[in-house]
Amino acid sequence: MLAVLEIRRRMYWALTLFFGGEPPRELAEAFVSGRLAFPQVDPDHYPDLARGFLELRRFISGKADAAMLHKELIADYEKVLAPDTGCAPPRCESDWIADEMPDSELLKLESIYRVAGYEPRGEKVTMFRDDIAVELDFMHHLCMRSIEDRENLQKYVEEEILFLREHLLRWVPDFCDELIRRCSSRFYQAVARITKGFLLMDIEIAEKILSGEII
Repeated sequence: MLAVLEIRRRMYWALTLFFGGEPPRELAEAFVSGRLAFPQVDPDHYPDLARGFLELRRFISGKADAAMLHKELIADYEKVLAPDTGCAPPRCESDWIADEMPDSELLKLESIYRVAGYEPRGEKVTMFRDDIAVELDFMHHLCMRSIEDRENLQKYVEEEILFLREHLLRWVPDFCDELIRRCSSRFYQAVARITKGFLLMDIEIAEKILSGEII
């Protein structure tokens, strides 16, 4: 169980770094060192995730210099996700489901964060509360709490499932499909496939934890 919880936490940590601003040096170092390794997954069951992992492995393959890889990641970020590039699709939930997400829903989202003890940090402080990086970071927060406070594991997993269903899974898969369509970056195409595929897989994992299938 602990291994599964830790894998989930690390994945949300990585996804948050992918979208949370200019890629930090630690991300490049994690790739080069193998500290951020991605598992094999069933391509028939999780095609987007399997393809994304494969594309990312190919992108990283042969890159042994973290400094050079970091420069490459920054260059890709500036072309794809940096503000005003015009390449990336809108990155906030309300941009995708505006008719279903009035201002009251954004206030509700802030309340969810507050009740869970979550507060955006770093570059995420200046982001909208429904930005993809903030929502992914919130899931990382819940995963971290589920590891630190195992006595309340069920509560945290229930919150994770609810947040996936009511927020991330309602718009992020479409965002990722559009990002793949718009950008030519091998790295961010892989990131988009991994993000979409992992969210679809993670709700299954969370439901299995809750049902006792994963112990």
